[in-house]
Amino acid sequence: MRLLLAIVLVPVAGLAGVLALPGLAPLWMVAIGFGQSGALGLALTLPIQRGGDAPTVASLTAMALCVGYLVAATGPWLLGAVHDASGDWTAPLIVLIAITLAELVPGVPAARARTIARGGS
Repeated sequence: MRLLLAIVLVPVAGLAGVLALPGLAPLWMVAIGFGQSGALGLALTLPIQRGGDAPTVASLTAMALCVGYLVAATGPWLLGAVHDASGDWTAPLIVLIAITLAELVPGVPAARARTIARGGS
């Protein structure tokens, strides 16, 4: 759970830093990059840690990748639309902070120390 919180809160701090102190952008980009790479790594390992057998791991991985990439594909379009509507980068950065915090919604249940297995087959 602590790893999940770090993976979410470090890039949130970086995004907030871009808003508050844009002159330190290189520092904030490092924080954002650490968080995003950690999120990808966690998303790739959680199905393995939570699947009780090979078919469940395969199903969880397929679901996570499918949903994850579909959600990620909407990001540039959404942030571009928010930028076009607002005329600057403040609103898109706030939306990106909200999206990053939303990682906790599926992340908290997935980070619980338990395994699951498909029944019957």
